[in-house]
Amino acid sequence: MKGGLIYVMGPSGAGKDTLLRYARGRLARESVVFAHRYITREDSGGGGGENHIALTEAEFETRSQRGLFALQWRSHALRYGVGVEIDQWMALGCTVVVNGSRAYAGEA
Repeated sequence: MKGGLIYVMGPSGAGKDTLLRYARGRLARESVVFAHRYITREDSGGGGGENHIALTEAEFETRSQRGLFALQWRSHALRYGVGVEIDQWMALGCTVVVNGSRAYAGEA
């Protein structure tokens, strides 16, 4: 059984994070997994923001060189990545939801 990928994209401030929080709450019992992103930006610590893990540029580069990202891109002077674990989740039949970039949708 193979899962699929839902790639959510839109301009900054369009409400993607709000939509994803709502969907996460509604689909908690389904075989839907919401991937976090790795971003070279400090965590705001507000609790209401996006689902991400903050990395330094050096940490991001190390993970990139080791092949730990299934998807990665640059936008607004930041680096973004989604871990290779999404491939395993899909292989197990899960539907994976990713907050992606419009410019890199073709790579997904």
